[in-house]
Amino acid sequence: MYKYFMNNINIGGKGGVLASPDTNVNGGGSYYYAWARDGALSMRAFMELNDYDLSKIDANMQSYVRWINHIHSESDPNNVDIRGEVKFNLPDGDVFDKGWCRPQNDGAALRSIALIKYADVLTKNGKEDYIKANLWTGNAGSNFGGAVKYDLDYVVEKWNDQTCDLWEEIRANDLFWNRITARHALKIGAAFAK
Repeated sequence: MYKYFMNNINIGGKGGVLASPDTNVNGGGSYYYAWARDGALSMRAFMELNDYDLSKIDANMQSYVRWINHIHSESDPNNVDIRGEVKFNLPDGDVFDKGWCRPQNDGAALRSIALIKYADVLTKNGKEDYIKANLWTGNAGSNFGGAVKYDLDYVVEKWNDQTCDLWEEIRANDLFWNRITARHALKIGAAFAK
């Protein structure tokens, strides 16, 4: 099972996380995309499966960080903030430009949570320079302030905005999943920032 899981991360060496290799679901749909929510949850699970051992997770986590910094720099053809975008094409990370329930504001919070966990591992291993170059730069001109900072800024701005639910069927501004995810990201984000 672990082998199959690993086949779905770091697609093409570019850091994207594949939802499923199936390109013909029920004769018409495809899951061959990188969904923001699924990718963040998968990379957090990847670290847990490897006991947060830097020697086992570092290469794939660095690729995932590059992926996030790349997608943050994409322009969004769907007229939403890129941080609320739903899914991206693989392997290059360009934005899926077809209809979908947008924005999905939990992706930024989930990415922040996963990357803060990674930053904790980096800190324990004396790798603060990587954090300062990629996750929290202290400079808005460098990776938008860092992958974690940029996503947390979005959470602060959008936590109370209308968004799509987990099943992508309804829009509301008071969805429990989104609220609890935003709260957790901001809570650990505040500690991380200090």
